[in-house]
Amino acid sequence: ERYIRKKDRIHITHVTNPLTLTYAKRLHFTIDTCPHYLYLNALDEYKHGCIAKVSPPLRTETTRRILINMLQHFDAISTDHAPHHINEKIDLFENCPSGIASIDFAASLILNLIHLNIINLNDVIRLLSLGPAKILGLTRRWGCFEKGCIANYTIVDPYKEVLIKSSETFSKAKYSPYEDMKIRGAVTGTIIGGSIVYLDGEIIEKPNAIPLTKFIGD
Repeated sequence: ERYIRKKDRIHITHVTNPLTLTYAKRLHFTIDTCPHYLYLNALDEYKHGCIAKVSPPLRTETTRRILINMLQHFDAISTDHAPHHINEKIDLFENCPSGIASIDFAASLILNLIHLNIINLNDVIRLLSLGPAKILGLTRRWGCFEKGCIANYTIVDPYKEVLIKSSETFSKAKYSPYEDMKIRGAVTGTIIGGSIVYLDGEIIEKPNAIPLTKFIGD
């Protein structure tokens, strides 16, 4: 009630419960979820142990199916990227850190949902680009493709088949609960500030990072 009266912007991240989604939308909160909550369930945690340990934890298959069918109502998808070294993940389950290294595969996992007839390409753009820009108040310069926008773009081939191999990632986490999963949709290039920095699996040049805080509220 206090937040609603003050008209504060409230965002709930890593949503795994469909009831949370319903409650948040009724109160006009923004929300996101993560790829692992759309692809994995509690049985994967049992199968992979620490490698699939995340917070909040993976839910039942029934909950996963409900969540993925409600994806149209989410404002964004975040990776919750947590690249722990394998030595940290081979501990007892109660002692190992939570988190999955997802950033290398996130775009492909979401593009693959197009081929599963769950979302379309416009939804991918909204969930991975425009939505996050709106949540952060950056829509005047970010998440857009027009004059005056920051030229940060991801080039994708939505039909290219991808075989997930954690050994080929840029992350230090050389393991994944998605190992050997075949999906469709690949990132083929990245443009940062108008310069091509990644193309066909190779880093072309080091990007010049621009602090987001410079543009918040712009």
